[in-house]
Amino acid sequence: MEEVVRELSSVLAQAEVVGRRTGVRAVLPDGLPMIGEVPGLKGAFLSTGHGSWGTLLAPGSAVAVTELLTKGKSETVDLTPFLPSRFLPSDAKQKDEREQAQ
Repeated sequence: MEEVVRELSSVLAQAEVVGRRTGVRAVLPDGLPMIGEVPGLKGAFLSTGHGSWGTLLAPGSAVAVTELLTKGKSETVDLTPFLPSRFLPSDAKQKDEREQAQ
């Protein structure tokens, strides 16, 4: 990749490389992870989209998901901002949030 960039741009060819990353880090459009039950798929849960913060956020996400699976809701973290339903149309989203709160 560096070679291609250097061939395409004389300015970038002179630039110092200050860091490299490999792999794909899942990041959602709003920058927040997605944690919770998949709307319409009872019993299917997600914990994804943590991006490059995944390693640091994993313990907290694990606690929240464990509570969700064993107690029916997370008691440690309010998962509302992270629910998969946030990408649904607003009426379906509100319904899912009400169901998650029960």
